[in-house]
Amino acid sequence: MAESNPKELIFLGITIYTDKDFPRAKEYFEKACGLHDADGCTILREAYSKVILKGSARESIEKALEHTATAKACKSNDAKKCKDLAEFYFNANDLKNALEYYSKACELNNGEGCSKLGGDYFLGESVTQDLKKAFGYYSKACELNEALTCTLVGEFYRDGEGVAKDLKKAFEYSAKACELNDAKGCYALAALYNEGVAKDEKQMTESLKKACKLGLKEACGILKEQK
Repeated sequence: MAESNPKELIFLGITIYTDKDFPRAKEYFEKACGLHDADGCTILREAYSKVILKGSARESIEKALEHTATAKACKSNDAKKCKDLAEFYFNANDLKNALEYYSKACELNNGEGCSKLGGDYFLGESVTQDLKKAFGYYSKACELNEALTCTLVGEFYRDGEGVAKDLKKAFEYSAKACELNDAKGCYALAALYNEGVAKDEKQMTESLKKACKLGLKEACGILKEQK
């Protein structure tokens, strides 16, 4: 075997590892990784992960190869694969890489990626809290029809967080959220109909009915009180 061929090193490592000879298999994966082979590096990383301790060798190797394929697809600007890759890193508690791939997914117009970034900047858990950035990412996610983020943008405008207070815009975003079947968006819309931005008791009740139908108990409770 030509030991300078990373694919042959990986094949041998997989064969040995399946036979549960981890130390020897690891040597081959390390050599492949040292030759800048993405599959070798990914399998090596997976070998140390919790996945490999809980599952079979073959399952873990398959996961590693699947992960590598996802990474390659992301490099080819597959937005969903970038989002999937970000979730892989997030679940592995690698927040730096998760943020990087959520950012790329968002740049490629993946709504979930933008929504996750908005959440990161809003909560400030893996990055420095920045409400303006949170608002920006939530706004883009809403443009991409992520329903919950439309509700959140409406709340930003309603409360004047990260952006100047604007009840008219709060109404517009809450209306879009409700159209996209977000229960909290319908509930927020009902409140805005009630508070006089576009005061309309009939529309308020209709918005509450939709919120209730979508499973929001608070809306159902208010409707019961109105009877």
